[in-house]
Amino acid sequence: MTEELFLQIIAEIKYDLGNAYCDRIRGDRVQNLEQAITAFQAALRVYTREDFPEDWAGLQNNLATAYSDYFDEVSFNKEENLELAILCCKNALQVYLRDTYPEDWAMVLSNLGAAYRTRIKGNPTENLKKAICCYESAVEEHTYEDFPEDWAGLQNNLGNAYRELFEGNREENLERSIFHLKAALKVYKRENFPEDWAMVQNNLALTYCELKQIDQAIICFRLSLEIYKPRILPRDGLRYAHNFGEQCFAVGCWTEAIKGYHFAIEAVEQIRVWSLSETRRQEILERFIGVYQNIVQACINAGQIGKAFEYSERSRSKSLVDLMASNDLHQGGEIPPKVEELLQQYEELQRQIDEERQRYKSEKNRSDPPALEAYKEAIASLETQKQQVWENLRREDPVLAGEIQVNPLSLSDIRKLIDLPNTAILSFYTTNTDTHIFVVQQNQITLHTCTGQGLETLQGWIEQNWLLTYRDEPQKWETDILCILYELAERLQIAELISQHLQGIEELILVPHLLLHQIPFAALPIPTEEDPEYLGDKFLIRYTPSCQILEFCQQLEGATKMVKVLLPEGLK
Repeated sequence: MTEELFLQIIAEIKYDLGNAYCDRIRGDRVQNLEQAITAFQAALRVYTREDFPEDWAGLQNNLATAYSDYFDEVSFNKEENLELAILCCKNALQVYLRDTYPEDWAMVLSNLGAAYRTRIKGNPTENLKKAICCYESAVEEHTYEDFPEDWAGLQNNLGNAYRELFEGNREENLERSIFHLKAALKVYKRENFPEDWAMVQNNLALTYCELKQIDQAIICFRLSLEIYKPRILPRDGLRYAHNFGEQCFAVGCWTEAIKGYHFAIEAVEQIRVWSLSETRRQEILERFIGVYQNIVQACINAGQIGKAFEYSERSRSKSLVDLMASNDLHQGGEIPPKVEELLQQYEELQRQIDEERQRYKSEKNRSDPPALEAYKEAIASLETQKQQVWENLRREDPVLAGEIQVNPLSLSDIRKLIDLPNTAILSFYTTNTDTHIFVVQQNQITLHTCTGQGLETLQGWIEQNWLLTYRDEPQKWETDILCILYELAERLQIAELISQHLQGIEELILVPHLLLHQIPFAALPIPTEEDPEYLGDKFLIRYTPSCQILEFCQQLEGATKMVKVLLPEGLK
């Protein structure tokens, strides 16, 4: 075998490897795309334009797709990724000419249009016009008669682009959007292309929102989520449910917004469970933490205070669990055989789920409804089995089980954690605009809102005046500490909180949020006409990062007491 032939074989393997990584579901999506890009770039060192023009052009197109997908996944270098995608598409078009490669020419134009539509650099309107131009050119080759699926995809893309185009007559653009999206449904029938049909329903909903036809939009949003169940197809389900929640929140349809955000939260949590990387799981939660904030606010606006509190607790519990390492936290450093066996069963079922996802994706079954139904049934069955294993694990070791999968506590569960009638949980939660303080007692829950004390105005103020001053100017911090605590007490309306919600309360269980964890609440002053009084003077104070952790602590304490009761007298 000659060296030249050997290099060609290696390049072909790298080409195929890049395609495999692009389609791969197992493992971290970002890492898979990085591996794909590396493989394609390695193949390009052999497949040059001069010697292998067709392979070179194909690699350029695949690289463009990988860079575009990478753009969707990461929060860094987004502009650079899209510029690379555009460059690769333009490179491919140097070989894929319309006269000689009409189908490939149209395919690359479609990809180029997608990159221009989401482009960050340049004038947004000009980018959208370029995208529309690419799509309209591609549809001349990918016609309804000869390439119905490609034609439908281009109609969907044109519908999205016209919805986002504000130049010219806005109403006309939106009507064009509806026209193209409905045209796509001529091919994308629910019975033949369920996933694509649901995608178009979501896009129609977004356009109806722009037309202020919210009732019609809600119908389409609901239809899209009939296919994209958050627990079965969470990635797209998250996007569509998030759109649903955001649009309804914007117009004050609180009940529908709650439904949309709830679906989105289920999808976020499913993606986190399926992710193998702890870092990736934390990134997912950070990226979509706004979903939790908005559902809390929507519940408050709808008068559902208990539900708002449950979702606020759910968000902080997920975050805390991602910071835990289950093996390291297990008592004694060793996992009992029964627990180890259950853990292995749990991991094996997750592996089978990953294989089902890989099989469905690799077989390209988007146009095969029976394959989708079989996939849904398989995933649902495996998830049910996995949940049963988790329930068994929770009976054996609730703390370890809680680190693998958080079981959201209900309001009634949390009330049971309060052992005395004169004890109250104060749970703080800051949204973009306000800080909410949930006051939970054995028989009631009330809400105190510090209006205007949002992420920037309160949390940003704490960072500047407390944390950064402590780090950079410790002497100034010591001098100003009392003034800072007085102002913080005013921002949190401590005096009003006590008079309106804490009469008859002697003990507080504080659940801070974000930078409030750094504050010594016991030292917060209570304005009085007489001698200064502090929160620690008036109440016995306990702290917990979340009610989930409080439950863990009580379970561990109970288990310890039970061991002491059961031990022989001489071993106690």
